[in-house]
Amino acid sequence: MSSAKLAHSADWHVREDLFDQLGPALVRMAQVCDAERVDLHIVAGDLFERKSTPEERMFLVRHLQLLADVSPLVIVRGNHDAHLDLDIFREVRSAHPIRFVDRPDVIEHGGISVACLPWPSRAFLAREKEIHSVDDINREGGRAVLELLRWLAARPVGGIFRVLAAHLNVAGARTSTGQTMVGREIEIGPHDLNELEFDYCALGHIHRHQDFDSPVVYAGSPVPQNFGETDPAGFVIAELDEAGVAWRHIDLGASRRHTLEIEVDIEGNMIGEDLPILNGEFVGRDGSAPIADGDFVKLRVTHPAGFKVDHDRFALYLLNINPRVRVTVEPVARPTSRVRCEEAAAAETLREKVEATLLSQGRIEEFDERGRAMLDALEKGEDFPLPEEPAREAMSCNS
Repeated sequence: MSSAKLAHSADWHVREDLFDQLGPALVRMAQVCDAERVDLHIVAGDLFERKSTPEERMFLVRHLQLLADVSPLVIVRGNHDAHLDLDIFREVRSAHPIRFVDRPDVIEHGGISVACLPWPSRAFLAREKEIHSVDDINREGGRAVLELLRWLAARPVGGIFRVLAAHLNVAGARTSTGQTMVGREIEIGPHDLNELEFDYCALGHIHRHQDFDSPVVYAGSPVPQNFGETDPAGFVIAELDEAGVAWRHIDLGASRRHTLEIEVDIEGNMIGEDLPILNGEFVGRDGSAPIADGDFVKLRVTHPAGFKVDHDRFALYLLNINPRVRVTVEPVARPTSRVRCEEAAAAETLREKVEATLLSQGRIEEFDERGRAMLDALEKGEDFPLPEEPAREAMSCNS
């Protein structure tokens, strides 16, 4: 094999509310892979969003069969893939094999050797590297992951091309606006991966497609997962030959998910800047992410306490501009602060604040000379003796 063509996808996050968008995108992915005549398809983790339902498993079976009828699949487990949730798919019948990898291993296919690193969880590192405390895992986790990668890179291989398939976090990766990163994550640097001299690094975990000016590549999600993810979504085709590697991102044309924000007063009138509209069309905040027909738009309406948001009214406000967007309205109550005593809030010294507060409450007579002296001492940083408790009389019990 003097050349090879790979498909590289990741972060499908199959869940029932995404079926309508993810299904057509995966069908299109299979069609592109067939037209490109790919030799191998790597899925770099997170097929599911969470512990899967029967409906989600059936959805995945159908689309794995479509892709495996085109080429073999190698799939590594991601952090969202529940333990043993993917094992049942080893039995899926298709024209080409499907390999699921949940431990570090090297898979050989023709002239391609795929070093596989599933999500390196803290529990796995604690068990494999005998790291016992949370502090040690946070401190040593990156080093332990790099040791695993070096071990995989040093394994004897029979393929001409050496590829890494991994679900992990690379330092400096740019996340999509809407992607939520959970907790403190173990990460390694892109230079660490470059030093391992893989021909191509197929990564998953970050939803935004990107590379690091080297063949260290995140495929990104095939469809936007969260509101705020407005980058093109799809997968990657990588071509390897004796001269090197070239890759390109395939936009699957999925509807994007935008968030717009407005603020209203107690009567429902808009406050401040209007929605970002240019030439009669919505645009992103920086003008770089136009809102197209069929896109999802979340309109976040910030309102004062006591104002009831009319969802239909605000949805129609957007639909009158573009009736072909799909609108969700999210009310957000504006925090309010209550000043109990404006004079106290305006006072500068502690003594003035106490006097203003007591005066507003009709209790100024309680503020005697001793109280004033205590406050004066506190403001000057001086000690002031607290009043002594009166001596308690000895209690006696007459028998």
